[in-house]
Amino acid sequence: MVVTFLPSTLEIGVEHERTATPSTCTVQAPHRAIPQPYFVPVRPMVSRSTQSRGVSGDTSTSRGSRFTTKRVVAMRKFLQSGAVLDNRDERRLAQPATAMPARGRQSVTGDTMQNGVGSGHALIMKWRSLEESALQTETRSLRAIYAERKELIAKYVPTGIQTVHARAVEELKQSDIASRALQAGADAPEFELPDQNGKLVRSADLHARGRVVIFFVRGRWCPFCVAQTQAMNAIVPNLKELKASLVAISPQTVHQSYLMADQHHLQFPLLSDAENHVARQFGLLYRVPEYQQDVYRRVFVNLPFLNGNDSWELPIPAVYIFGQSGSGTASVLYARADPDYMERPEPSEILDFLSKTSC
Repeated sequence: MVVTFLPSTLEIGVEHERTATPSTCTVQAPHRAIPQPYFVPVRPMVSRSTQSRGVSGDTSTSRGSRFTTKRVVAMRKFLQSGAVLDNRDERRLAQPATAMPARGRQSVTGDTMQNGVGSGHALIMKWRSLEESALQTETRSLRAIYAERKELIAKYVPTGIQTVHARAVEELKQSDIASRALQAGADAPEFELPDQNGKLVRSADLHARGRVVIFFVRGRWCPFCVAQTQAMNAIVPNLKELKASLVAISPQTVHQSYLMADQHHLQFPLLSDAENHVARQFGLLYRVPEYQQDVYRRVFVNLPFLNGNDSWELPIPAVYIFGQSGSGTASVLYARADPDYMERPEPSEILDFLSKTSC
C-alpha cells in the first residue's frame, strides 16, 4: 500500500499496489536514497462481509473499489503518529478525483468536513492546482497570491479552525514580538547550519561574498511559506545581478528541507535550524499555544515529527538583508518581522531596497 500526502494541503490518498505485501505501508521516498526510510507495519483489514464469507487478507480491491473507509481511518492514525509523506511520483500514485470511487471520495471529504479536521475536497483540489501552477512562472504579486489563499481558507476551512489561528496571531501581536526581534543596524548573528543536502553553511562565508538576503519560514506544511519561498526563488537571477545571495531558514529537519527544495526546484540554500537556535538569536521564536497544537494535530501538521523535536516552537516570518557596515562587520540593513503568518514583504520590495543601497 502506497500513501501520498501533498505538502501544504489536507489531502490523503490511499492506493493499493498489487506488488506490495498486504501488511506493509511504504512512504514514497525521493529519487535519491534517503537514510533510514520509513516503513510502518499495518495489520491487514478485513471487512465484516468478507469475514462472513470466510475470506481473510487484504480487501482493498474487492468489488472493484480501491478505497475503503477502514483504510482511510488507518491512514489518518498513521499520519497522526508522525508521518509526513512525499508526492514525488504523484502522477503514478495519486488518482484524480474523477477516478476515485464515490464511496471513497465521500469517506475522505465527508469525514473531514463533518468533524472539522479538514478543508474539504474542493479546497484540496484547488490547493493542488495552486501547487502545480506555481512550478511555472508566477507573474502575480505575492499579495495577490495570498489574497487568493485567504479567500479559499475563508470559504472552505471550518470557522472554528479559522478562529483558533486568528486568536494565536492576535496574541503574538499583543506580545510585541516583532519589535523585540533583530532590528536594522544590529550586528549580524553568527551561525552554522546544514542546507537541504546536509552541507554546512556558515554565516561568515555568506557575508564574505557580499550582501545576503535571509528569510525565515515555518515549514513546507504552511501554504503561505510555500508561496513566499516560490516567489523568492523566482528573483534569484535578479539578486545575482545585484550581487546578493539568498538563504532561507526553517526549523524543519534536513530531510523535510530536501523534500521542499526538490519539489519546488529551489535555487538557493534552505537551512535547517534544529532546535531553533538561530531563530532565537534573531528574536523570532515563539511557542505554539496548546489550543493551536490541538488543531495542528487534527489536520496532520505534526510539528514534533517535522522539526525533529517536541518543543512546538516556530519562528514568526521575517526577512533580513545584511551588508558590510563602516567598521567592516556585517550588520542588518533591512529588517521586517511579522507576527501574522499571512503577511510577508513583496520580493519586489527586496529588490528595490538592494538596488537603492550599496555596501
